[in-house]
Amino acid sequence: MTKRNLFQAAVYLLCAVLAIWSDQSGSEFAGGWLTGRLLNLHLAGWVLLVAATFLTMRLTRLAASLAITGLALCAPFELYFVAPGAFRSVFPGEYSVPLYSYFVWDARAAATLLAFVAVASMSLGILFTKKPREDLG
Repeated sequence: MTKRNLFQAAVYLLCAVLAIWSDQSGSEFAGGWLTGRLLNLHLAGWVLLVAATFLTMRLTRLAASLAITGLALCAPFELYFVAPGAFRSVFPGEYSVPLYSYFVWDARAAATLLAFVAVASMSLGILFTKKPREDLG
């Protein structure tokens, strides 16, 4: 177990904590035709992030690919809080809350998205680096 693996596991765990922190499962979001699906994607992404945290110690590249998939599944839910107007443009329909602005400043969602982008770029770097010769056993 290297320092790099520990750091990788720590940032995956951080992203999992950020994702579960924004969970809205017990709210009216769960019943919406769009937000209910976003919540299901979010839950699946959170599970993949937790799995990536534990797999990092043995299967680094598999963990990186699981984390990228998990982040991609969690990101639309966070984007919904930052850009609700964009979602309404792409998915028209009846909404129970009127639209006041296309973009809303939500510091928690913006910070979570920023962390997701940073961790996804780190994971892509792990996937696309060549393994050293001694690791090929």
